[in-house]
Amino acid sequence: MRLYHYVGHPEILAEVRPGSGGEPIRSPDDLAAWPANRSADETAEPLTFVMDVDGFLRSPLGEANTSPAPAGYRS
Repeated sequence: MRLYHYVGHPEILAEVRPGSGGEPIRSPDDLAAWPANRSADETAEPLTFVMDVDGFLRSPLGEANTSPAPAGYRS
């Protein structure tokens, strides 16, 4: 797997907190179980999946956990 360093806006990077990347999903059973532990509102909103550095899918982060770049910013 090729890893890339963050190249976005430093103000967004400053908002990242350890442990905020969701839970690892290591199997189809993990993925099937994820919505069972969430409210209907949580599973209805747009979701963001990411891969961690170990190659595992991370549990979805809701739209509230994503940040747009400031207006006019280009990386």
